[in-house]
Amino acid sequence: MPGLSGAAEEAEGREDALRARLKQALAGGGGSLREALLGGGGVSSPPLAAALRPLIGQPLATRVAELAEQTEGAAPPRPLGEFESRAASLMAAGRWIEAHDVVEGLLLEASGGGHLHEATLAARLLEGMCQHELANAAGLAAALSAHEEEKDSPLQCGCVLAGEVVEPYSDLATALHLVESDANAALGHALCVGLTRPALLPAADEDLTALDELEGLVGLREAKAHCRLLRDAVALEKERGDDPKLKSLSLVLTGSPGTGKTAFALLYARLLGELEVLPSGRVVRVTGAQLQDGGVEALEEVLKGFDEPGEGGLQVGDVVEARREGTWGHFGRIVRHDTSPRARPPYKDSYDIHFGGRVRFELSDGTSVSRRDNDFDIGVRRKDIRAKAETGGVLILDDAHQLSTSEKAARQVLYRLTEEMDARGGRFAVVVAGYEKQLFTEV
Repeated sequence: MPGLSGAAEEAEGREDALRARLKQALAGGGGSLREALLGGGGVSSPPLAAALRPLIGQPLATRVAELAEQTEGAAPPRPLGEFESRAASLMAAGRWIEAHDVVEGLLLEASGGGHLHEATLAARLLEGMCQHELANAAGLAAALSAHEEEKDSPLQCGCVLAGEVVEPYSDLATALHLVESDANAALGHALCVGLTRPALLPAADEDLTALDELEGLVGLREAKAHCRLLRDAVALEKERGDDPKLKSLSLVLTGSPGTGKTAFALLYARLLGELEVLPSGRVVRVTGAQLQDGGVEALEEVLKGFDEPGEGGLQVGDVVEARREGTWGHFGRIVRHDTSPRARPPYKDSYDIHFGGRVRFELSDGTSVSRRDNDFDIGVRRKDIRAKAETGGVLILDDAHQLSTSEKAARQVLYRLTEEMDARGGRFAVVVAGYEKQLFTEV
């Protein structure tokens, strides 16, 4: 390039190559973050730091370069306890409400343990990140400020604080906090997190059941025992040929903020789906404040979600409800499922449904024959069919204490909800969660 010395050209070339490798690695295009930073080998720390400087500034460039060289073959920082791993896994899955309840529960119930001090600091940072994702940006700023004030404070018990254990959490929180105001610095902190990630975010076990995940939450002894008993009872009822949905599966959860009510409610709903008692994934969460403001009309909109058609396959012979001319309430039996690859587009993967009964004809010789009447719908799409087994689900009424029963609108909501529970029976579970005193005195 004109006007540039050979050394300057070489430095610019390294920067361009580094940018390209980072872009590919961060986009999931192959290779680890460390390989992207070091370029496959032979890159010493000073050149890497120099290449990173225009991107993230000198202090962070030096940190990232040192971490990149130290990560390979080195033991990761001492991991935090099971609690932090659980919270971080929930955050990685985007389950922010559950993560927030788990974190706040630990902060309220913090008790002894080998990593208590580091855990408390990390928990405060995690709580701030959850609040940020739940639209409370001030919570993250406050958590970072508290962390900076306390991280170097002497511990009364005489323990020495292992700062490197909490550092990945601090970097993650800082990156999230700076992403809109200083993208370069946010990238630098994010790179630090990426290089320490093995100790920060253990791989989530996708085979964990809802009950397994529930056992990993802090506290909730009675709730865990209830779910174990429910699992055993459902298995026994199915073995006897009984229908578990003949009894109510609704619950009332009470407790202080952060004690895990919402996290438990979501896992309980998942458990009912795994036990095949209620449709899997048919869960709606609403707050008392939303129903207080929206009244019965808001509740009716919520209830519509429990009658939406499912997505699973249906079998010939199944009795189903179909939507005809825009209205539900038409029951029939599936007589054909068109799965032929040669079917024309309007009829591919559609169903033929017979709605009528059988008509008997008397013949002249005194005998009789029966035939189906001709009330058929041909080529019905799956979105216009629902089976009884796939209706219903779990409604989580969170912060139910926000319903003020001194007002007519709130009372109407509760009356309507009770009517729906009576009409649907065991196919509709309602989990009511809130503060104990207000819940029982007001709701």
